[in-house]
Amino acid sequence: MTDPKAAATLLDPQSRTMVFAFHRPRALADAARDGGFDLKRLHHHVLRFCRLGLLEVAEARARAGRPIKLYRTTAEAFFVPHAAAPELLTERLARELRASLRSAAAQPGKGLVFYADAHGVPRMEGARGDTPPEAMETWRVLRLTPEDRAAFAAELDELIARFAQRGVGQAYLVHAALAPQPREDTAPAPKPEPAAWPAGTRIRIARAL
Repeated sequence: MTDPKAAATLLDPQSRTMVFAFHRPRALADAARDGGFDLKRLHHHVLRFCRLGLLEVAEARARAGRPIKLYRTTAEAFFVPHAAAPELLTERLARELRASLRSAAAQPGKGLVFYADAHGVPRMEGARGDTPPEAMETWRVLRLTPEDRAAFAAELDELIARFAQRGVGQAYLVHAALAPQPREDTAPAPKPEPAAWPAGTRIRIARAL
């Protein structure tokens, strides 16, 4: 599925639910009743889904007056390349996470501390104030071999899966990511400038000075 409008439809949770309400041939009234949709609104969207190639008329059942149309998805599954999507499916969650982190960071006593270490390398740490943080964020630049990268990713997956199995307590957004650093310089690293974050620099939570 490379049509940007069709891709955007599948990426939208409510539209996606409407589309797959017709994973088997169904009449509009049946899908509206079972899915809790307003019939007129669903009809409007179904016509749009048909124009986008996501739904089709599977059957027209004869009756007195107009026949009843049964709609179904044009495929059992749709593949949407990331290049065709207006944004990654995870970007909405990323915005929610960033907003929550920003709100937590705005609490009194929280901010950033800049200093030079014993070697004169600029460092930056997050100051958390006097109360334990409900939100945290850790960034680090690592140099990994392909084997280490795979092991690191596997351990992150295992850690998240282990805590996900508990299923109790407050809901938290957890984001773990690993990606090559853009424009990484393979030449010997120059002396860090004040704004540089050299490999191995850790940005962590610390108490305010």
